[in-house]
Amino acid sequence: MRLKLEIKNILLIIVSSLVSAVGLWAFVAPGRFAPSGIDGIAAMFQELSKEMVGGTGIRAGYFSVLLNVPLLIMAWFILKRRYVIYTLIYMAFLSLFTMVLDWVNFPIYPVASELERFLAAIIGGIAQGLTGLMLRVGGSAGGVDVIACMIQKKRQSDNVEKIIALLSYVIALFSFFVWQGDVNAVIYSFVAIYAGEKMTAMVLKDSRSAVKFEIIVAKENAEKIKNVIVYEMKRSATIIEAKGIFLNEEKELIICLVHYRQFSDFLITMSQYPYLFLSYSEVLGIRGNFDWVLEYERPEDVQMRKERLKNQTREV
Repeated sequence: MRLKLEIKNILLIIVSSLVSAVGLWAFVAPGRFAPSGIDGIAAMFQELSKEMVGGTGIRAGYFSVLLNVPLLIMAWFILKRRYVIYTLIYMAFLSLFTMVLDWVNFPIYPVASELERFLAAIIGGIAQGLTGLMLRVGGSAGGVDVIACMIQKKRQSDNVEKIIALLSYVIALFSFFVWQGDVNAVIYSFVAIYAGEKMTAMVLKDSRSAVKFEIIVAKENAEKIKNVIVYEMKRSATIIEAKGIFLNEEKELIICLVHYRQFSDFLITMSQYPYLFLSYSEVLGIRGNFDWVLEYERPEDVQMRKERLKNQTREV
């Protein structure tokens, strides 16, 4: 079982490195902007190397590997070995795929206008954002992610996401000088970073997402709300004993997960009970089952559902 998981993880790493290599080759380089993090520095080094070697310069993938090696050596002594090994595999395949794309003369996105350059920034950012697959398997795409993880290891109270964002945007600002005062290079860099962040968030978000409702209700009214949730809304819930801070009243906290498609119906139903306090938030992912089981339905539930449907028909 463990071997299968490791094989699956390594395959995801290979796919992630391939997508990243294509993004750097086909969209970032011709678009003349700096994507997020170390890849942004690598893209700027590629641009600067054109004056030295001519043509398209030294590919960003090579610079990305060189910049990450010292970071990974440091990370080896600070972070989990598995994290470092996964990141090394990613970097190795990124370099390999960069060389292969060069050998086969892989086509690049034609950038002949500012609109096409803008589109290249979006697509390139999305390609870089797909490296969020690395975070799902316990690795990273290197660069600022490694720096952030080392900071988090030493200072757990720090907001790592803000550190990553700040480093990425500072790097992007330097693209103004690399592309000889081209303000659009900075703007497109910001666009690529934003697109990458959104794509990473989508990758990390579980396919089984939901809305979490937290309902606080007095003990004497809790039974009615429980019946509505379980038998009318066809959802399960968890009950936690609670107490009001002002009047010291006995209350119950009901926690319930709801599918997005049932969110509106659940909210409307709960709004019929003014004596409860309700809050809701998005859930990133779910493990386990929280669906309704048909065997739980009672005869009176069938009758309740029919009456509700009849009332809705009359209102229409």
